[in-house]
Amino acid sequence: MVGRCDILRPRTPGRASQFREATDMDHEMTIDKVETDGVDMNNHATLVRRAGAAAVAVAVLIVITQVGDLLTLNADADEALVVLNAILKLGAGCLLLLGLVGLFVRQAEATGTLGLAGFLVAFVGTVLLAGDLWLEAFAVPYLTQE
Repeated sequence: MVGRCDILRPRTPGRASQFREATDMDHEMTIDKVETDGVDMNNHATLVRRAGAAAVAVAVLIVITQVGDLLTLNADADEALVVLNAILKLGAGCLLLLGLVGLFVRQAEATGTLGLAGFLVAFVGTVLLAGDLWLEAFAVPYLTQE
């Protein structure tokens, strides 16, 4: 936000000697950026870069969980490897949400309203998938024990 520094202008002509000339105060002021651990979180490039890293992590996790599915085809739902695989799938689903947000931020201007609609459909679908993955990771092993 850019504005003029009107706070230091003298209110009465007699007090002008206590302050700098009003013309010297015509500089721009900006709001400080929010910084977290030395990283500028207001920068879109940082968000897009981190979302890209999350998307790459999702791809790696999906490959790992698909191999885990092949290794546990005939296993019971409460075995440790099946539960670990389901938890990894849930983690991939959560990271996918971050990747979707970064992709949308990068493409928002170019895609317009249709891009927003597509993003919302993909986001809601991923949230619903994450709900199913949570069920597989935590509820199914509990229910199969009884």
